[in-house]
Amino acid sequence: MRKVKLTKESTKDILETLLKRSPNNYGKYEDAVANILAKVKAEGDTALFAFTREFDKVEVTKDTIRVTPEEIEEAYKLVDPSLIDVIKKALVNIRSYHEKQLQNSWFTSTTDGTMLGQKVTALNCVGVYVPGGKAVYPSSVLMNIVPAKVAGVDRIVMTTPPGKDGKVNPSTLVAANEAGANEIPEEKMIEAIYKCHDVNQTIIQFMDKIVAECGKPKHEYTSCAIPDEMFAAMKEIVTPEDMENAVFTDEKQKREENIREITDKLAEAFADKEEWLAVLGEAVYQYQKKTVRKMILKDHKRPDGRAINQIRPLAAEVDLIPRVHGSAMFTRGQTQICDVVTLAPLSEVQKIDGLDANITTKRYIHQYNFPAYSVGETKVSRGPGRREIGHGALAEKALVAVLPSEEEFPYAIRAVSETFESNGSTSMASTCASCMALMAAGVPIKSMVAGISCGLVTGDTDDDYIVLTDIQGLEDFFGDMDFKVTGTHKGITAIQMDIKIHGLTRPIVEEAIARTREARLYIMDEVMSKAISKPRKEVGAYAPKIIQIQIDPNKIGDVVGQKGKTINEIIARTDVKIDITDEGAVSVCGTDKEKMAEAIDMIKTITTDFEEGQIFTGTVVSIKEFGAFIEFAPGKEGMVHISKISKERINRVEDVLTLGDKVTVVCLGKDKMGRISFSMKDVPENN
Repeated sequence: MRKVKLTKESTKDILETLLKRSPNNYGKYEDAVANILAKVKAEGDTALFAFTREFDKVEVTKDTIRVTPEEIEEAYKLVDPSLIDVIKKALVNIRSYHEKQLQNSWFTSTTDGTMLGQKVTALNCVGVYVPGGKAVYPSSVLMNIVPAKVAGVDRIVMTTPPGKDGKVNPSTLVAANEAGANEIPEEKMIEAIYKCHDVNQTIIQFMDKIVAECGKPKHEYTSCAIPDEMFAAMKEIVTPEDMENAVFTDEKQKREENIREITDKLAEAFADKEEWLAVLGEAVYQYQKKTVRKMILKDHKRPDGRAINQIRPLAAEVDLIPRVHGSAMFTRGQTQICDVVTLAPLSEVQKIDGLDANITTKRYIHQYNFPAYSVGETKVSRGPGRREIGHGALAEKALVAVLPSEEEFPYAIRAVSETFESNGSTSMASTCASCMALMAAGVPIKSMVAGISCGLVTGDTDDDYIVLTDIQGLEDFFGDMDFKVTGTHKGITAIQMDIKIHGLTRPIVEEAIARTREARLYIMDEVMSKAISKPRKEVGAYAPKIIQIQIDPNKIGDVVGQKGKTINEIIARTDVKIDITDEGAVSVCGTDKEKMAEAIDMIKTITTDFEEGQIFTGTVVSIKEFGAFIEFAPGKEGMVHISKISKERINRVEDVLTLGDKVTVVCLGKDKMGRISFSMKDVPENN
């Protein structure tokens, strides 16, 4: 802060005076800062934790440095709700501002075939530093994280000094969570829907203009509507009360049997009317539809007897399949989904050859299967159809927002949802089952996710409607809407809407979203949480284990070796899988912890520069007259001179050592000729 004494002279150029750089000399701080940076670069977390202890007076470890979901939840309770509202409003403004600056890739070509263009690609990961100390800077959080999110950065890591209690300021935490959130609050989702609606209107107008100028007349068709006299005759044989009794049951099979009996009765009565028999199936369907819609809209009665906002009976369980990495079952009425989660190293991510050249892999894979037996049918099982792919994509979208990053959880994840029985809303049941299976498998998801569908039956006016919570198959077929919503306690993660009418009014949309939130919270709090409330701390016994370490990127070539010789040797000896990123992140995957630890030790040894005093254990791989060669790890060897093998004088190396012997040596540093020297006889006794 600069202080300026207001005088007659200073007020003349007060702005220029205030904007002048401080005359203070910061040179004395530069050396101290440079030393801190050098030490952190050399020692990593060890130095970081030491400086935190020295300057911030707080003890931080690798286990406590990361903010937990519980701390974020606590922060929301401590921050004034009015400040949270301000943060959310600021987010909208900042995001809108930066979206207008967003650059896109473009390509063009000249007449001679030359391609020109610009490729804009977001960074994979960025770091954000937010000052701490006595002041709080939620604005710094928003102004740094939001532009990165808008640009498409996948991973954003924020760091900030802790307070004396070892915690981050609650306001800073709330701002960070809001800025990086993938869950949209319900009110923001409604706002987004209608903003998109406004944009769509301009597109529709453009399309109408094209049709007006270039369109062709539509093909004419002959109406196949059911004759009114046929409906009148049907009602004399099967009264509306009879049809209500037929469809008014919560058993799908019973209802289908009732309709079959009605159809047979009508077929017998219309045996002499061939033209009516030809459309009898469609006529019965239309009769059912009219009956169900009247029951719901006028009588507020649902076919299975539920209240308008009532959810079908729910059940949830986990670990029903013991050998898999994670499993869960979710049941809603006569809809039942079993989900199985499988974990694998990142090297086994799904390869993608799609339209976007930048997306070549897929870490989280969600598959949805809908066998014929789930609806009481028998037919040949083939590959997934458009419906199955769509339902799987929706459940996948619902859960991607809460998955941990690759750095937090270095696994490829596959979830497979099997439909055991279906009577509506299987994609939402799949979301619930998959969420529980992920937690059972030990995947540290950020929040629990549930899904629910809302239906709609409309009358003659916009104000004449009924919104239905948790629709079953019959209400989906005969209703006007299937609105699927998934989300956490904080907000929505995915939506999908199918409608059969000209459009929806805003009150309908708002009521449907409110209903889905109410139902979603009930499912999570009263059903799913009773089966499993949070992710398990470790992956299952049969899942592969992964240990991660960081190495110098310049040492990657040493670990890999010529033509992969070194890394393949490590894999062959330890029976593990090894993945190495360009940044030097090494993941060792296996089922035997001892073998994994052995592989890690080998990699650490390979990437270690020999320094005086270091102790190594290795195997004798070659014996010469002048000494023995010791292999510490594949591709990492050192020589012990004959004079350094034993404290007593020996004439032959073979008198003490044989090929394959395990020996411990100490590094003596460089000899007079600059070669690294090792010794067996100088190993400290405690080793």
